[in-house]
Amino acid sequence: MELAITPYQVNGKAIFTAYVRDISERVRSEARRAAQYAIATLISGQAPLIELGPKILSTIARSGRWLFAALWVLDKNGKLVCHSTWGSPERDIDEFESETRRRVFSSGEGLPGRVLVSRAPTWLPNLEAETNFPRALFARMSGLQAAFVFPLMGSTGINGVIELYSDEVVPPDDDLMRLAGALGIQVGLYLERERTEEELRRQKEAAVMASQAKDRFLAALSHELRTPLNPVLMWACSASEDKNLDPELQEGLKMIRRNIEMEARLIDDLLDLTRIARGKLQINLQPCRADALLNHALEIVRSQLFAKNLRLSVDLTASNHQIMADPTRIEQVFGTC
Repeated sequence: MELAITPYQVNGKAIFTAYVRDISERVRSEARRAAQYAIATLISGQAPLIELGPKILSTIARSGRWLFAALWVLDKNGKLVCHSTWGSPERDIDEFESETRRRVFSSGEGLPGRVLVSRAPTWLPNLEAETNFPRALFARMSGLQAAFVFPLMGSTGINGVIELYSDEVVPPDDDLMRLAGALGIQVGLYLERERTEEELRRQKEAAVMASQAKDRFLAALSHELRTPLNPVLMWACSASEDKNLDPELQEGLKMIRRNIEMEARLIDDLLDLTRIARGKLQINLQPCRADALLNHALEIVRSQLFAKNLRLSVDLTASNHQIMADPTRIEQVFGTC
């Protein structure tokens, strides 16, 4: 109530007039608008639903005379699952809260399921008259008599439902119905964003796991490929240096050595791709001769040049061949030219 007193004088006497005005509707409307602003502030951040759910319910419920609130979220199977609840400390409603938390509603089942079908706010001024209310016994035990249920709408449809319960038989409130429409869109879009971000997190985790599995596979593959190559390469290198061998056989062994070295280099290149992607490629700088590295790289690919009838002219007349580099990486560069 608001009291306004106005003083004035009549025949030299002070007279006061008082006006009493009922401002409960204005106060209630201001509280609801404040709740709408508070919820907009809550969902504008990056906090997860598990943290914001009870806060959203508390903010909406405390804007009116509501004793209990529940947030239902639509799962992948099209069923409504209770995500969060809020209860007033003024009343013991543990039985109704426990029953609410364990419930899962299908389309059309119970109060949340009914709103899932209608996609419109539903006012229930007298729960005793409701026939599609599986929690009626527990509501009666907790002294709950009226309810208001409204949908949470996203860009692609309904994402959830919010329930509000009172211990009084409450007549429909048009202002709250209009406010619920705005709140339903705010929270519904937040749920949609939360679901999208969760899906992106799952996809990112799956991608990381797949990348790690690929790295493990490549490491195991390189080991398995190198194991049989190393003894063959050592034998080919040793045998090709034997001066007593037939020149044709010696040249054949050199060709075998070059191809094994090429295979080993390809394995190293494969592993380097993984190291580069993970930022773990190491460069080991040391003094080395560029002409020797070039000649070695040419020896490895000489058989390929011969098979393709290519002639390669090399000029190594530089006065200084000494460079500071990673020999393995320089040979990779020469090999890809």
